[in-house]
Formats: sequence, C-alpha cells, structure tokens
Amino acid sequence: MNFKEKINRLHKLEAEIHRSTLLLKQLETAAAKMTPVLHYAPSGPGGESRSLEKLMVRIADMRKDVNRLTAEYFELNRELVDLINKLPDENYSDVLTYRCIQGLSWPKVANELHFSDGYTRRLFKKAMDAIEKL
Repeated sequence: MNFKEKINRLHKLEAEIHRSTLLLKQLETAAAKMTPVLHYAPSGPGGESRSLEKLMVRIADMRKDVNRLTAEYFELNRELVDLINKLPDENYSDVLTYRCIQGLSWPKVANELHFSDGYTRRLFKKAMDAIEKL
C-alpha cells in the first residue's frame, strides 16, 4: 500500500470503529433491559433466556471485532507517523500530520502552520510527492 492508500484505510478504519462502537452500545443497552426468566426447565426455542444468550454472544463477537479494528488502526497510524517522521522537511511532516493523521480542515492546518491556505495546499502537494519517494 502506498501512503495515500494507507491514509484512506486509516480513515475507513476510524469510521468502522465508530459505527461498530455505536452498535455495540445499542446491543449492550438492549441486553441490560432484558431480564431473563430463570427456572430449572430449559427454555424452548425463542425463549427470552435464549434471546439474551444470543445477544450476549453477538456482543462478545462485536467486542472482538472492535478490538481487532482498533489494533489495526493503531498499527497503521504508527506506520504512517513513522513514515512522516522520515521526511527531511519539518513543514512537510507537520502538514501531513495535521491534514492526514489529525484530519484537520485546510483552514485549520494553515492556521496551525501560520501559512496562507494556498501555500499550505502547495506545501501539502510537495509533501505528498516527497513521501511517495521514500
């Protein structure tokens, strides 16, 4: 994967983690509202305790997925930061970090760097060209 593809993957992972976390919270809320009927006879198909069991299994699977996605996100983030830090120009590193890693808007990146919006965009293009050559 080249730098651009890694950045795109990072942002997709971030969105997927966010969606999965929201779904996980909804499932946990639903599970907390369920009160299983405890008795000695096994419940029949579709019984409330079976529904709760299925929901708990789904929650456990979802937690594993969120943990896997989060681990992948942090590993990819570390790779990108390491790559950015190899750039010889600090301004290149800064513009890529603000825009690609932190996800700041162009005006915010320009403000952080104390450059004009136009110069910041040109600097970004030069930084992208430089990082693709590493």
